[in-house]
Amino acid sequence: METVFLRPVTPVYFGRPGALPAGEARSGASWFPPPISAFQGMIRTRLLDEAGVFHPRSRVAELVGEPDSLPRDWQMQGPFPITVESGGQASTWLPAPAFLLKPKGWTPAVPPVPARSMELRHGTAAGSAELLLDEAARETTGNMPRLLGNPGAGAEKPVGGWMSSQQLFSALKGGEGKPDASRDPSGHGSELPPFVRPEIKIGLAREKPGNNAVFSLSGRAREGMLYSLGTLRFSPQSGLVGWFAGRLPAPLDHRALARGRVMAGKKGGIMAFEPPPAEDPHWKRIAVGEHLATGGDEPASEALVWVVLLSSGRWAGATAGREKGDEYAPATAEAMLARAAGLRRVEVLGMLCPGLSWLGGFSLARRRPRPAEPWFAPGTSLLVRVAAAEDQDVMTVIRAGWNNRCVLAPEKKRAFGYGHILVAPYHEPQVNKEDSTQVR
Repeated sequence: METVFLRPVTPVYFGRPGALPAGEARSGASWFPPPISAFQGMIRTRLLDEAGVFHPRSRVAELVGEPDSLPRDWQMQGPFPITVESGGQASTWLPAPAFLLKPKGWTPAVPPVPARSMELRHGTAAGSAELLLDEAARETTGNMPRLLGNPGAGAEKPVGGWMSSQQLFSALKGGEGKPDASRDPSGHGSELPPFVRPEIKIGLAREKPGNNAVFSLSGRAREGMLYSLGTLRFSPQSGLVGWFAGRLPAPLDHRALARGRVMAGKKGGIMAFEPPPAEDPHWKRIAVGEHLATGGDEPASEALVWVVLLSSGRWAGATAGREKGDEYAPATAEAMLARAAGLRRVEVLGMLCPGLSWLGGFSLARRRPRPAEPWFAPGTSLLVRVAAAEDQDVMTVIRAGWNNRCVLAPEKKRAFGYGHILVAPYHEPQVNKEDSTQVR
């Protein structure tokens, strides 16, 4: 896949679909990062702009696909924030996995601790899982999911936010949470990466002349219509990175994705397409699955792993019905994962999930709203037991079929970059028995 780098020229604002009605919604905050729908829109707009093709609609669809689908061989991933550090090395920032938990009194200088499966031998009283979970929770996996946490380490909620690729690689490999683990506090951002900051802009609605107005002062401020927007300003040498693969028919040109500018989001934001910055070695190691290397261990046909969403994902509960032809009622997570890697068995044992995201919007091309649907947010982490064929090494199979692939989303959405996942081996932490909390 080729790397696509976008540099915000101005502060940018990616808000909810529709207008911001002054006097009703007095403030708005930009989404971060820009939604996939905006990213793919900027790529298609840049390609068409370079080629000078804007109509007819049939010709546009022939070149870049319909509004809700891409040409057959196209694949996108991203966007993610990226910056070039003082040494000239690029650093990609990615959503922190939800299986990384905050110890009590946590600060960014303290490594988070990984969640573990809380079974009876970890101090969980018999029947406690049944007391804490209701029937709705069972529908996610089709059986009784395991409780996930780490009370022996005083761990509480997921750290959340954003992690540099260097820290994420350490976390995926299993380096976080160890007593001797080194951690640079500047490699984590609780809300935004350190090179992105909010910038408030004030706006005021103005009067427009009426259709039958004999005399009017167009542009006069309307009383009570003051509003504010929380835009995002990127530091120099930073921006957004994504990836694109696909055949471009003439007159589309791949070079368009390294030059030119497009309107970005709302309120006049501008994004520049530029050649990619320096290579990020840590993201490269993550992308090829270096953290999944088994080392000197014997190949195994079964494993316990974490599956982490880098972008929004959607799947059905194992007991949920599926309407024929409904792309918004996808298969189960187990079915999607098994199909992607050709595995003998996939079993989701539990899940740690941030708040759901509601994705929808309005199709300008079709002039109709898109249905708003709940999606699992980036960072969502699934504990999965996998089994390959007896003569296969399961880590090799999932590294090729899952890691850095778009899997956990309806099929038509994967090409846009939805359901993008990483995989990490599950490590059973060493628990200090004296600190372990017993539930009785």
